[in-house]
Amino acid sequence: MKFLLDKQEAYTLVALEEDHLDSVLTPLFKSELVTLSAEGARNMIIDLSKVKHADASSVSALLVANNLCRDAGGSLAICGVAESIMVLIRISQLEATLNVVPTLTEAIEFIAFSEIEAELRRALEE
Repeated sequence: MKFLLDKQEAYTLVALEEDHLDSVLTPLFKSELVTLSAEGARNMIIDLSKVKHADASSVSALLVANNLCRDAGGSLAICGVAESIMVLIRISQLEATLNVVPTLTEAIEFIAFSEIEAELRRALEE
């Protein structure tokens, strides 16, 4: 599986370099997400702008990433989602669960705002 990995201070970007994400590649993708989480990645951005086709197993991988980030106290943003993949997300009724934004810039902004919100929440709890 081909992907670019960019670890920043506030987030880890995973940009898939495949045009298909299917049941053959999804287990490798999930494994990489679990590894990143184990290495301390709390906030992740998954860039799917090069992925044109996917199947239901790929949506489950996005849900795994979302759960990993949430459990670590962070957030997941997904960007560059093709309409065919968005249809799968809608059919799975995960629109309200997954944070899908159009562009990488918006995904970075989403993570920044999520971090600010988390800091404010922690400050109010003290």
